[in-house]
Amino acid sequence: MFESYDFLQGYSRERQYFLSLPTLWKINFQYSREGALAPYQQGIPGSAQDGPTGLPSAIQRALNKADEGWRIQNEPLQFTKRGNILVAREVTIPQEQSQFIAPGVDINKGNYLPAYGVEKRSSFLERNLAINFFDTEEDLEHNFFRPWQIALAIEGLIQRDLLCPVVDLLQYNNRGQVRKGYRFTDVFPTNVEGYTLNYDNTEFMAKSVTFAFKNYKQI
Repeated sequence: MFESYDFLQGYSRERQYFLSLPTLWKINFQYSREGALAPYQQGIPGSAQDGPTGLPSAIQRALNKADEGWRIQNEPLQFTKRGNILVAREVTIPQEQSQFIAPGVDINKGNYLPAYGVEKRSSFLERNLAINFFDTEEDLEHNFFRPWQIALAIEGLIQRDLLCPVVDLLQYNNRGQVRKGYRFTDVFPTNVEGYTLNYDNTEFMAKSVTFAFKNYKQI
């Protein structure tokens, strides 16, 4: 009887038990737009100048270097309002995992349970951030993330202008206050998934992009 009372009392009056709506979240990419105007701003493909640039211009420069026919035509900041990318439909937060081993010589330990030790923490390439984006009229996946993926394949990770310095994911309580979040640093795409077109699907299309990062921390 008292257990039921404690449950109802806690979840109805005590803040630490309050349940927040799962749709109260937002995500945004933070990067520099310094340097030359990106080609979609000037209407001149391949117009990025030399010298330090922001992420959009760095992507276009890499594409031009390899004489690729790709170009960026929009960017996440164009789809962002009040710190939220409106076309982001779903986010998968990476798992946190370590690998364990049983140290020592592999001998008969009798009835004793073996001891365990930590071998390593999973690498940043194994801790992926996945985001699904709506396929809108000005498709962000087609016009930005797919060219970004190709640019990374051309230049590699040594070109730091091709990394997004910060991606913030925030979750809110029912009063509109930030209750927790994650900050990902040095973010870059590792996989832009393909998709299928047919005449049977009546649902709005969402495209998945997987990102790796150097590190992350709690907000």
